[in-house]
Amino acid sequence: IVVFTPPVDNTTLNIKRCVAVAGDAIAFRNDRLYINDRPLDEPYARGVTRPHPGAAVSIEGVVPKGKLVVLGDNRENAMDSRYFGLVDESAVAGKAVLIYWNSADVAKGDFSRMGRIR
Repeated sequence: IVVFTPPVDNTTLNIKRCVAVAGDAIAFRNDRLYINDRPLDEPYARGVTRPHPGAAVSIEGVVPKGKLVVLGDNRENAMDSRYFGLVDESAVAGKAVLIYWNSADVAKGDFSRMGRIR
């Protein structure tokens, strides 16, 4: 999980899951993400994983050197690499290490997801 400046807005920081790095081949098949021709097991992802509708970019293929593919866990509503394309490694500000707030869980009194990111 990385914190980065997205290519479409250099005034904000985003946090997403890095799913592919340079040299990885990515593809979308049957509403799933494939990395190097193997389906990625993603129990954390919500919704189907397919290209972003209406996106002007395609991230399928081999990830070039110096680039990353980042995807949000809420796949049907995330603005991620499927929307804005590959992320430069130099845009990464750091790695997330702690979940400190989730308003929906806190409202229910559920603090089980708070803690260190593994």
